Amino acid sequence: MLPNGGIFSEAQHEKSTSVLSSSLFSVNDQFLKEHQSASATALQGIMTVMVFHGGNLSLWVNDKKTGFQQREYQTISGDEYHQLKSVCHIPVILLDQIKSGRISRETLADLGSKLTNVLKALPVLPETVHSNAVAIVEQSTQCINRLQDISNLRLEEKIIGEILRDYQYAIKDNIAFLSAAATGKQLSALHDVTQKWLQEYGIDLSQNRVLLVGAHGPRKGFIEMQYFLRLYTCDSAYAETPVKNNYVYYIEMLPCHMAELDIKARLIDEFLAHEEQNKQVADWLLGEPLAMQQDVLRKDGPDIIAQLLPEKEQPEPMKKIAV
Repeated sequence: MLPNGGIFSEAQHEKSTSVLSSSLFSVNDQFLKEHQSASATALQGIMTVMVFHGGNLSLWVNDKKTGFQQREYQTISGDEYHQLKSVCHIPVILLDQIKSGRISRETLADLGSKLTNVLKALPVLPETVHSNAVAIVEQSTQCINRLQDISNLRLEEKIIGEILRDYQYAIKDNIAFLSAAATGKQLSALHDVTQKWLQEYGIDLSQNRVLLVGAHGPRKGFIEMQYFLRLYTCDSAYAETPVKNNYVYYIEMLPCHMAELDIKARLIDEFLAHEEQNKQVADWLLGEPLAMQQDVLRKDGPDIIAQLLPEKEQPEPMKKIAV
């Protein structure tokens, strides 16, 4: 409505809308710049950052002048850990070949040959896990031999299914044992390094952050996440404090992006600084530091979505017509 009681013409309305959009875009652009600038100061109260990435743990220390610098780097996932995981992956190789339709006498023979070499090298493993690893390799070899006896690998799905069920049952306990051994190996190494750094650098957990980089698959139950959450929560000072996404973060990333990751630029100066700034803003604006880790529009979503996608009525059953 115009001041004199008239109404906007279509052209005037479009012009007004364009001006409003331009003004709001300008305001939003300023918000992004100011927020980015403020994020640069959000790390001032953080003295150390531990980063677990690609089986390695690194320690970054804030020297105040040049920002965070890497002071320590230690491989956590050692040879024995990888050996145990590789043995546990043997059944997956067989299953993948079958599911993808690439199974043939040639592929089975190739895998069988590799398992023969693995069997010869297994004695290097500790005695406690050696017998379980041998059992998996031997049962895998037997499974391959049974599959090779099938006349047509493309057609005998029922027989293949029976062979795989027998194989799965035979190695179930051995897989569980080696998985537990690998878990113990990994967590013990992680614990030793973490405790060493905590003591040597006098790390204050309240001024420390932990960044764990991993793929989508192992996100739930990630054992390194379990360890660092416990590191905080076993301290009574953090018993009532949210630790996940507050002190310890899991950063999901595509495997292809992990190899060339710039930890300082991308994880610390960008990701962590942004998260710490968001916590400060959310605490001031909403009274809840972690509020901005959720969609601020989430509360109105269900009602609006229900209107857009109402439940479909079930059709009434057809009545039988008497003949």
